[in-house]
Amino acid sequence: MVHPGWADTPGVHSGLPTFTKVVGPLFRTPEVGADTAVWLAGQPDGEPEGGQLWLDGDPVASTGSRGPTSPKPSSRPT
Repeated sequence: MVHPGWADTPGVHSGLPTFTKVVGPLFRTPEVGADTAVWLAGQPDGEPEGGQLWLDGDPVASTGSRGPTSPKPSSRPT
């Protein structure tokens, strides 16, 4: 499963209009929101191991913290 982060999409605008007004300037572009999903789709079968939640090129632990560092598909600053 991949979490795109808060991306600037029509669904977010219509579903969370007040949130969009306040946080909108910090939203990612839809392309940046999709970068981890695209990167994962291009990996060889079985890599990385399935069953994890991914955000910004890193697996997220069940506690909500980031897992071990892995190659980042994004050029977005951390």
